[in-house]
Amino acid sequence: MANKPKRPGRLERQAAQLLALVMRMEKALDRHQGDGDDLALSRAEFAALTTLAAAGPLRAKGLAAQLELSPSRVTRLCDELVGRGWIERKPDPDDRRAIRLELAPGGIEVLQQIERAGVQRIQRLLEPMKAGQRKALVDAVAGAVEAHEGAAPTTPRKKGSRR
Repeated sequence: MANKPKRPGRLERQAAQLLALVMRMEKALDRHQGDGDDLALSRAEFAALTTLAAAGPLRAKGLAAQLELSPSRVTRLCDELVGRGWIERKPDPDDRRAIRLELAPGGIEVLQQIERAGVQRIQRLLEPMKAGQRKALVDAVAGAVEAHEGAAPTTPRKKGSRR
């Protein structure tokens, strides 16, 4: 007797449905591109800027640890961000041999532009929805993120791997 293919469970079906919806949402967001989309940031650049905005000045080693990137990758990344005027290298007041990385005014402006553009795009996507639907969506996504953040990682990443 041949084994029947296993029917996907409820959770698997819901995950597949959510994946399809997220992909459709990404397409819808792409149709609503606005100001700030021409900045051409990589995910690593964006992650470095947002990490420095949240954590404040960091040494390259600390930034590498937070981004889960190799120190050499972070050095190249920071060279690019310094060249664009988005971060600055400054002496560490606690150790004159060390250098700290911090957001430059240009980096702050870039993050503000990205946030404004993102909010506008999401607003246009949510506009046709009823207020109760929008609230339910925000609550559901927040619940999923909070549950995921509280869960242990399922697959550990290798040190120095890219995001």
